[in-house]
Amino acid sequence: MNYTGYFQDNEGNKYYPCKSGSNDNGHYIQFPDGTMICYGEVNASANSASVTATLPNTFIDKNYVVVAMNAYANSPAIFWSGGAIATNAIALYPRGVSGNIITNLERCRYIAIGKWK
Repeated sequence: MNYTGYFQDNEGNKYYPCKSGSNDNGHYIQFPDGTMICYGEVNASANSASVTATLPNTFIDKNYVVVAMNAYANSPAIFWSGGAIATNAIALYPRGVSGNIITNLERCRYIAIGKWK
């Protein structure tokens, strides 16, 4: 679903158009000040040292923040780290609590916040 809408003040005046959308890679929200939020999920196969996720939209540069976490509540011993590798992709690294590579299929939820303009 794609949406272009407006913020509205208490008097009902519309201002600051914003845009949101989704595709096979996840979801995004673009704000009029240039801020963009992208979020989605990606799988990491067993014995995988890292996984690359293609973002649902492209940032203006690689100066954006990535936060990643387990998608499954029953995987408390797995943590994720990650960062920008391109304006439209992130690298995610699943690890066990002792820093070891995971041995099961795991799913990650991520959110990236940066600029689209």
